[in-house]
Amino acid sequence: MPMLVVVGCYSQPDAGDDDATTDAASTGTDAGPSSASSNSATGTSVGSSADSGDATTNPVADSGDSTTDGPMTSGTTTGEDTGTDSSGGSSTGGVPACGEDPVAADLPGPATAACGSSWVIGDITFQIQNSGHPSCGTGGCSAGIAQGQGGVWVYPAQLYADLTGITCEPSVVDVTLTDYASGAFVTLYDDSGNVIASDYSNLSGGNQETVSLAVPLGATLAGVGAHGCETLVHRVEVH
Repeated sequence: MPMLVVVGCYSQPDAGDDDATTDAASTGTDAGPSSASSNSATGTSVGSSADSGDATTNPVADSGDSTTDGPMTSGTTTGEDTGTDSSGGSSTGGVPACGEDPVAADLPGPATAACGSSWVIGDITFQIQNSGHPSCGTGGCSAGIAQGQGGVWVYPAQLYADLTGITCEPSVVDVTLTDYASGAFVTLYDDSGNVIASDYSNLSGGNQETVSLAVPLGATLAGVGAHGCETLVHRVEVH
């Protein structure tokens, strides 16, 4: 008798496929609270109270590690020093330039002046000294006050102005004088007493003028001297 063979296909329903390549839970679309891709600590929420404490991505919540926290959004300083002091004057090494607030002294000052006498006007100390410059022969140390003329006579002598007491950086010194004997000149000295700049008066015969001397670059100015054979010194101004 012929045999009847029945061929059939059997398919068992999947009750939960364990294949991670197709499981929706492993596709990266999980919106669960532990997902780092959607965590509120990604830096999109500034100052959010839902911060997970991840200081490497949160720009506001400081974890105490200044090397990983994000940039501050306010109160930020660049640390750049403009070199400007509180009075508004620019500075060099913390000292303002005299040009922004010149130091000046109008003479005379004392009631009398003699060789060796000294007095102070503002931050400048004046003294009558011997002048041995050849323009006045053998020099000398004779001085006096020009009452009513606004100045100190040197005939001959040097009126020395000590500038070490000023609190600014000098660049130019002006000395206003009236020369009557064609022998007046102005000298700048450094802190060792060396001459660093000098110039003669260009006028004589009782004509007032201002002699200006620039302080050489890199020099340390200590004082200025006004020499004269018969000269009236009116004013010293430092810029």
